[in-house]
Order: sequence, then C-alpha cells, then structure tokens
Amino acid sequence: EFVNTITISQYPDELTNSCIVYAYDKNRDGQLNTSTGNENFGFRLKDHAIEMRQKGASCDANGWQDISDTGVIRIEKLEFTIEQASEARRYISLTLSASAKGFSDVQRSLTRTLLKPTRTQ
Repeated sequence: EFVNTITISQYPDELTNSCIVYAYDKNRDGQLNTSTGNENFGFRLKDHAIEMRQKGASCDANGWQDISDTGVIRIEKLEFTIEQASEARRYISLTLSASAKGFSDVQRSLTRTLLKPTRTQ
C-alpha cells in the first residue's frame, strides 16, 4: 500500500512542485492507517514558510502546521522532484532556498537527494 503513495504538486499560487505528500508505515503493521494518528505525511511551501501535513490534508487544503518561523527566516524556494535512477531505484531531490528575515544578503540554498525505496519483484 505504501509503494506508490508519493504525490508532488503545490498549494494554489505557490511554486510548482513545492508540496510532497506520502504515506509511511509508521507502526510497521503493513496497513495504511488513515484514522487519527494516521500514516499520511508531507511538507509544503506556503507564504514563505515550510508546513507539515496534518490529518492527511491534501496540498491545496488548509490545516497544515508551520515548521519554519517566518519572523526569522523566509523560505524562497522548496522544490521536490522524483528521479528514476533505474527500474528498481527512484530518488527524491529536494531543493531549498532561504534568507534571513531583514537580512536579504544572508541567504542559503541546498539540494539533497533522498532514496525512495521501491518494491522488488
């Protein structure tokens, strides 16, 4: 149930590919639990903040929680892409750019690649 649960999109009027939602077998029971305390996770860019998915909300829904403080840092870019390395391996690339609030000359950008496990036949 967890193999093809990654979706990349964006909140309306935000940058393309700035939201990722996925499911993870947090309690390791092999079942996708969607009740309270569900196994649906995600991150998105909204109003220059990074937000974390709450209660299985979609990328374009309300109800996400800020995990960055816009009073301190301004997220300029958050982008996710899925890359197919081979038949059995896919990767997720994450690009993040931010600047310090009130100090636009203090900026950082990073790109990281994360392994996305795939089921082997």
